Amino acid sequence: RVVWLRADVATLARRVGDGAGRPLLAGDPEGNLRRLEAERRPLYAELADVIVDVDGRSPDDVADTIMAAVVPGVGA
Repeated sequence: RVVWLRADVATLARRVGDGAGRPLLAGDPEGNLRRLEAERRPLYAELADVIVDVDGRSPDDVADTIMAAVVPGVGA
C-alpha cells in the first residue's frame, strides 16, 4: 500500500526550516517545495492508495487514521 501524508507547503516549509542537508531545497526552501509539490502532486495522487491530510493533526491521530485505512478490522 502507498500512503500519501499530504501537507500544505507552508507546513512542510516550517518542518524543514532552512532546508539544511536537503539539496533540492537549497536557496529557497519554500519556493522549491512549491515547485516540487506542483510537479509531484499528480503522480502522488495517481499512486496513493490512501491519502491522509496531516496539517494540524498529531502524529498519533495520523497513525490511527492510517491504521484504520490499511489494517482490516482496525478502527471499524
